[in-house]
Amino acid sequence: MKLEEKLNQIGFKKINEDFIWNSSMDYQIKIVTNQKDINKSKIDFGDKIKIWNKSTSNLQKNENLTVLECVIRLLEKGYLPENIELEKSWKLGHKGKGRLDILVKNDNHKAFALIECKTWGEEYAKERNNTIEDGGQLFSYFIQEKSSELMILYSSNINNIKIEFISEAIDCKKLKGANNDELFNSWNKSFIIENIFKKETTLYNHGIANLKRKNLKDLDEQSGKGLFNSFAEILRRHAISDKSNAFNKIFNLFVCKIYDEDTKHADEELDFQWKINDNFEQLLKRLSKLYINGLNDYLYINIKEKYFSTYAEFSFIDIYNQESYETNFTIIKELVELLQKYRIRYTQKHQFLGNFFEDLLNSGVKQEAGQFFTPTPLSRFFLKSIPIDKIIQKKIDNKNPDILPYLIDYACGAGHFLTEAIDEYEYHIENVNIKQLIGRTQKRFLAIKDNYYWAKDFIYGIEKDYRLAKTTKIALFLNGDGDAIITNGDGLDNFEKSKQYSGILKTDKNEKYINKFDIVVSNPPFSISGFKKDLLIGNQNFTLFQYLSSKSKEIECLFVERTNQLLNENGYAGIILPLSILNNESRIYTATRKYLLLAFEIIAIIELRDKTFKPTNTTTVGLFLKKREQKEIHSKIEDFKNTTDEQTKKQLNEIIKKDIIEGSEINTNLFEQIIKFINQGRKTVLAYSGEKKDQEVFLGYRYSRSRGKEDLEILKNKSNQISTLLYDTENLLNTKKINSHILANFNNQQESIPEELLDNLKYVETNNLLSNSNLVLNNPSSYFKSDNYKIETNSVFGDIIDKYKQKSYLFSELLENSIQYISGLVYSKKEWETPKKTNKKVITASNIDLKTGKLDIDKKIIYLKKDFYLPENMQPQENDIIISNSSGSLKHLGKCAYVTKNYNDFVIGGFLSIIRFSDEKLSKAFFYRLLSYDFRKYISTLRGQNINNLDLESMKHFKFNLPQDIDKFYIEIRKKEKKLAEMQKNIADMKI
Repeated sequence: MKLEEKLNQIGFKKINEDFIWNSSMDYQIKIVTNQKDINKSKIDFGDKIKIWNKSTSNLQKNENLTVLECVIRLLEKGYLPENIELEKSWKLGHKGKGRLDILVKNDNHKAFALIECKTWGEEYAKERNNTIEDGGQLFSYFIQEKSSELMILYSSNINNIKIEFISEAIDCKKLKGANNDELFNSWNKSFIIENIFKKETTLYNHGIANLKRKNLKDLDEQSGKGLFNSFAEILRRHAISDKSNAFNKIFNLFVCKIYDEDTKHADEELDFQWKINDNFEQLLKRLSKLYINGLNDYLYINIKEKYFSTYAEFSFIDIYNQESYETNFTIIKELVELLQKYRIRYTQKHQFLGNFFEDLLNSGVKQEAGQFFTPTPLSRFFLKSIPIDKIIQKKIDNKNPDILPYLIDYACGAGHFLTEAIDEYEYHIENVNIKQLIGRTQKRFLAIKDNYYWAKDFIYGIEKDYRLAKTTKIALFLNGDGDAIITNGDGLDNFEKSKQYSGILKTDKNEKYINKFDIVVSNPPFSISGFKKDLLIGNQNFTLFQYLSSKSKEIECLFVERTNQLLNENGYAGIILPLSILNNESRIYTATRKYLLLAFEIIAIIELRDKTFKPTNTTTVGLFLKKREQKEIHSKIEDFKNTTDEQTKKQLNEIIKKDIIEGSEINTNLFEQIIKFINQGRKTVLAYSGEKKDQEVFLGYRYSRSRGKEDLEILKNKSNQISTLLYDTENLLNTKKINSHILANFNNQQESIPEELLDNLKYVETNNLLSNSNLVLNNPSSYFKSDNYKIETNSVFGDIIDKYKQKSYLFSELLENSIQYISGLVYSKKEWETPKKTNKKVITASNIDLKTGKLDIDKKIIYLKKDFYLPENMQPQENDIIISNSSGSLKHLGKCAYVTKNYNDFVIGGFLSIIRFSDEKLSKAFFYRLLSYDFRKYISTLRGQNINNLDLESMKHFKFNLPQDIDKFYIEIRKKEKKLAEMQKNIADMKI
């Protein structure tokens, strides 16, 4: 807002080149305009207001405009100009000097009020904190003017709509002491809100009254920042180190505050405030009641008062005596007084409040095992990739009375998917053609169109952690949409027997599939030890339950099944899961992939690397899914049946008899044939975030590396919009963004890939993702080039092995007839390793020379104690191949050495394996296949979450193409090796 506009808002009128303000008593203040720079204009406060120092009589500082606005407010209130003095100064200490912004005197010309003005937001909050901590500037002035009745902190915000102000006063009559410290220590740290500036307050009246709801002030971006900084300052001043607990208690206060606002009329007195003549017990009693009612209303948690502990819910520190009790209450009182004057409950979105919540969340909520809050830009991407408009249009075409999609996040955490969903709904609501609606559909839509009240019917969140469920509810209120249904319960609970579920989540009969939601979006927990014991009647609720052991951690697999149970047929899902969901070959994961592949069309898979989530470097995948209709599944299997033999037809007839075919019960080989038949012609969008810095360009955000601060930093373009490959803020269908291609694929369409996305996005035949009979799905990253891993042969001769006519072998076939596979030594390092040289030695991956394919035992060797027994089969023998099975680097995964002699004092370490051959010629051919581009390309598909692994099962999945005429190959390769050795010897001799 320009300065000229602010002056107009205050009440100045432009006359000629200057600005004039006249009071009702004909007192005039004038702005003498500087034509070159209006900010250098001079303020003429008139001849009756005393100016001690001219530094305040210009508009170069924002604070001076606040002083000007405050003076005018005083004059409009009726205070005489001759009783107002500006910039009075005193000597403070030996060298210091202080100037009070405004001094108001009474009719006896004695000091009545000392007013210190600060700019709106952070500066005001900073001085307020200083005042509470040590008295700040005001107490240093009060010692000079001890007749003063009030010390006032003042700030105003001049905007296009109105002038907002904050005025908090200290009642000087209650202060006792002979010096500054004594006076400050006698203050109870309470402020009088609005005080002399209240509408109802007469001149020289302190304006002491309890707050009503109509007195609340709206938060804005600057005051929000100041509020957050004040929270942090209070915690710092009281030496509260457990930030997670502290901010959890602050969220409890937010519940109280929101409920108070939600249930009071405009003229009703608020309970969330420090009232006149209040005391500790009265305030705590009111807070407890607000909190109990708030949890019951917002989270359906019914707390019995006899089980409720005020100390547990509002303790910022441990309370063990009177002193700690009073300290804790002081903290509560300061926080209540900080919050009490602001409105927290809104019915429309304010972005800065979302940012304010993120600041609270990042500073105070500790993410536990399996919990990784989804960053807002990523949540937004998921919602922008789901065809919400298509769902709405289909409901309109079907003449449904309710046209909005039912959406659920069954592990909503901090609520990011829900707040972004509501935002995205608003966008689509604005684009609904009302003329298409008829009768009650139009009537119902118009009733909800212009507010967020519809959220209570269409938006659901479930969160098991009661702390996070509460946090989500606060996030929704701060985003203007607090009516969404948030359930503090288990996302895997039984639909009938759950005591927490409500609305369309609750059923009156026991059923696994409720099929009521149009959209599921979630980032469910994963890898949770012992979760199985917490699931009641899990075997009835989940088909996949039978594949879990008592020690299973794979909770994410059940969330895959829960997604199917919740969704309508043709419903949509966007869920984040660990990368292992694609390639882990344990029974539970294989069964889950069967379930996933049959129940859903896999529209897109997005591989998200280590920079995606704050507390973990785990690699995850985003799956975008469309639920198949059961009649489609039955029909496709019926069609497939006609292509098979009689025995297979019998199996398929039994399968088709089931009302719901889930897939996990079907033989894996047969299932693979079925699913490839069903997926014929289908494509999946693959996207990959890249590695290292490339991820930031892909995501559009990064985590700040500032010491002690890991806030999310949004990367912005010249238009001040997020700079990301994921989505365009303004255009859902921008083909330069990944979300548009996912939307297209949901509609069975394919967009051309622009140059900007060539390194990050591909359309791939869905059936080509299946790499082997265990239904492993290829990682998206395996389809993209990596700047960090260049695929190339490791053979010094190039891939001469490919010049020969080939014969294919499976590793499993070779194991039966020609080779042995020997895993490396596992032992207790602490017990057996020694720094002394012994004849018990361990070879590690660092002893394999990548360039030469030979062992280099001159490099670091691990020594074991003399009495350690070296297993004979782990000792490298001539013609063995030693291969690296595990590495953080794809370049070093699968690297191998050809053994040219026996190493009887050595064994291989745990991350290595020996492939032992009975035939030297086969061994040599096998070695050069392991060095080849073909095998190195396969290695690139084994990119893991943190460590890359090449285990025995992985070896079995690679087809080893070896020369049919191994003798001929062996003769030629031995000649080349001999010639190379001679050349290397000659070079070495020349150096000597």
